[in-house]
Amino acid sequence: MRFKRGLLAPWQGIGIAATLATLAVLGLRYGGLLQGLEWAAYDQLMRWRSPQTLPRHDRIKLITIDEADLQAGGQALIADRALAQVLRQLSAQDPLVIGLDLYRDLPVPPGTDELTAAFEDIPNVVGIQKVAPPMVAPPEALAADGRAKANDVVLDSDNRIRRGFFFVIDEAGNPVDSFALYLALWWLETEGLTLAKQSEDQWHLGAATFNRFGAFDGGYIRAHPGGYQLLINYWGRGPQFEQIPLREVLAGRLPPGWATDQIVLIGSIAESAKDLYLTPLSGSGSGTLPQPMAGVEIQGQIIAQILDAARGDRPLIKPIPEPLELLWILLWSLIGAALGWRVRRGMHLQARFGKQHPRQAARLSATIGRELQQLLWPLGLVAINLGLAYLALTGPGLWVPVVPTVLSLLLAGMGVVLYTANQAAQLRQLFGRYLTDAVVTNLLEQPEGLQLGGVRQTVTILTSDIRGFTALSEQFNPEAVLTILNLYLEVMLAIIAEYRGTVNAIMGDGLLVFFGAPTPAADDAERAIACALAMQRAMQQVNQSLQAQQLPALEIGIGINTGDCIVGNLGSERYTAYSAIGAQVNLAFRIESCTGSRQILVSESVLAAVDCPLRIDQSFTVHLKGIKDAVTVYEIGGISGPYQLELPPH
Repeated sequence: MRFKRGLLAPWQGIGIAATLATLAVLGLRYGGLLQGLEWAAYDQLMRWRSPQTLPRHDRIKLITIDEADLQAGGQALIADRALAQVLRQLSAQDPLVIGLDLYRDLPVPPGTDELTAAFEDIPNVVGIQKVAPPMVAPPEALAADGRAKANDVVLDSDNRIRRGFFFVIDEAGNPVDSFALYLALWWLETEGLTLAKQSEDQWHLGAATFNRFGAFDGGYIRAHPGGYQLLINYWGRGPQFEQIPLREVLAGRLPPGWATDQIVLIGSIAESAKDLYLTPLSGSGSGTLPQPMAGVEIQGQIIAQILDAARGDRPLIKPIPEPLELLWILLWSLIGAALGWRVRRGMHLQARFGKQHPRQAARLSATIGRELQQLLWPLGLVAINLGLAYLALTGPGLWVPVVPTVLSLLLAGMGVVLYTANQAAQLRQLFGRYLTDAVVTNLLEQPEGLQLGGVRQTVTILTSDIRGFTALSEQFNPEAVLTILNLYLEVMLAIIAEYRGTVNAIMGDGLLVFFGAPTPAADDAERAIACALAMQRAMQQVNQSLQAQQLPALEIGIGINTGDCIVGNLGSERYTAYSAIGAQVNLAFRIESCTGSRQILVSESVLAAVDCPLRIDQSFTVHLKGIKDAVTVYEIGGISGPYQLELPPH
């Protein structure tokens, strides 16, 4: 059976990693473990989207009650008489509607009768009640006329308000208009825009369609969807409505026409009133304390949102459909897995190059740098993810989850990297004793790595042989010969690996080593010469070990040639060998056959491929078997540049 893929087929691994990452993220998401993080991401996007410099709404104005107002009144709550005076002064300017965002279920004397009379005399005053437990009753005078509405909001578990109400369901199961919706409808009805029910979960108002909030909308998991909730599309940070302190109105300093045809809200912004709440715009609390928003301002934000949406000026916040969200997470898992497949190649090269001789590091730093740039891709993709979520929120008002997609991106990428690294480690462990690391890596990295066939490329071929080994084998028993070879090969193979040579064959006492196969490099010939010099220098160490065991010393000869060869997998489907073939390989063997003890001979093509200064001890012309023309060979005694290796003169 012929292999059509590499051992690590990319798309199969990417698909498995993406699927597993998606399932893991969905498990975390539906387990509620990502909800807090997603809220934080959503809040940050809202803050980026909502600068402080937005123009104020020209349809909503506020009469605020601060600590100075309470101090001026001499009690913890504004007296009924003071409220009655303010209502009548505002009414004189003919506002569209006055919203009293203050609980008045109990009298606050003096002047309770005066306030009740003001409620009855001014038909466009709207009060509040709290419908959800703990309930707060409405003012009787306003409740009797149907002018007390629910000012309930939803406080999430992190104590931030992200949701308001269209309607609230009371204990009897009856819908109660929200305070903000009711006041917004006063304005919209003057423009001929009315609320129309499309279904139990959908209402139409002007240019806007209001969909009922669901338990899994946006970043929420099993949220309580009681009543008819909506996500609040906050307009901006800082004061967004023109405000006048209550004391200024009581002092008769209300500007002429200030309230005419306006929605005027009256509410407390005093710290002691305990009507301050954190919102997505309040900040994260790092460095500076988060800035809360007063309840009356939140009601103003909801009113402004309904007005803008109905008039087509600003979209509502809408979660993307859940099936689309699942596909979005899967897409980012696939991107992460594909990225992991790409990055692992850079990680492999870094690990591989990191093992090289220190003198070679400078030559490889540029290559490593290019590969390591791939590690910046995850950061770039996270930024793209955030950018897309920001554009979706800023434009059509879509809440696109950020945390699940970023997590799926990273999990899938890490999964591919770890999986392939583990598989590669297992395969290297399995084949590493039989093939060089470079060949194993080539099989792992290239999809066609196991297919028969080859490519033409320039290779530097190094061959070495122990001088007089045949006679030595006849003098010692096989066990001693094997000991000699193993001591010798242990040192030689370590040196060859240090200079990134590919050991193609061990032929008894002979070695066949490639530089530039499977991966060619500009310094292949230089590394081959440096490797040969290091091998000759290391023979002293080998011989010391042999003599310690009362075994004979060895001497080797080395021949080197550079030329074009066919490199690849040779053989059949039953047995395959990675090798290089061609006349240039034969020439390397012929050159090595001319060497004497402790000698390194190279061809002219090797010299032509070397940039480093060489010490050439001699050159001579030889007639080699099987080669028609005479060949000039050069004896190498040293190499300068980054290697600085020399042999003692003969």
